Amino acid sequence: GAFDQAPQVLSPLTVLKADAIVTLNRDRSYRVDRELDLELSEPREGVLVPFSPQGEEKTWILDVEGEGMDYDAEYGAAFLHTAMATGQQRFALSYTVDQELDRNRQMDYADLWLFSGTAEAGAMSGTLRVHLPEIPNEYRAFSRTEDGVDRELAAKMDENGALTVALEQLPAGALIGVRVVYPEGFFTRPASAGNWIALVAATALLVLFLVLYLLLGRERPLLPVPQPFPPKELNSAEAGYLIHFSCSPDDIA
Repeated sequence: GAFDQAPQVLSPLTVLKADAIVTLNRDRSYRVDRELDLELSEPREGVLVPFSPQGEEKTWILDVEGEGMDYDAEYGAAFLHTAMATGQQRFALSYTVDQELDRNRQMDYADLWLFSGTAEAGAMSGTLRVHLPEIPNEYRAFSRTEDGVDRELAAKMDENGALTVALEQLPAGALIGVRVVYPEGFFTRPASAGNWIALVAATALLVLFLVLYLLLGRERPLLPVPQPFPPKELNSAEAGYLIHFSCSPDDIA
């Protein structure tokens, strides 16, 4: 991977501010846009920034974007190059986290995870803003340390479904977690192979029915039957004689 040749990142740094904007989609995937303001006290070649952790469900990191960055999918982290500079620096990093929906049951919640800062810095502060498709039934924000201890974080929801979380003095390596709960069936899930087969079969049957209807099922158009009438200037007796060559009492009547 890209980090096989990456230098050891051991020189001191301070995270001045770490802001993030997370946008949640109806398929439970979410996009993360992050900004890190760092203070480097010594020259160095880069900063290691981990992404969301691998949870119980399958997750994929997609569409990673960032200037001066090496991305390693195996480690789920980015190496941001600092060009050996000291002093304050700002890094921008964006990526998408795709979470596989459980096909056996409809999920009614979404968990959003990101690391508080870099892989090595000390306590940091910042703001996390989460844009949601709708206002959820429930929500909570918390930080989780390496030993599994959770601490609730102050979170505020506005009328547009945007959740703001204040990040204050989080320890190094801490995870930031946000859980939002929606009504059952809110999140969409991709169609399985069985659903696609059923859809194709139903479409084929519909096409067959239409073809048979066009060939056999439509009513034939009715052809008009000609009906002869005698000229208006002839009376019934004269017309009956011309048709039958005889004159009956009915024709005379």
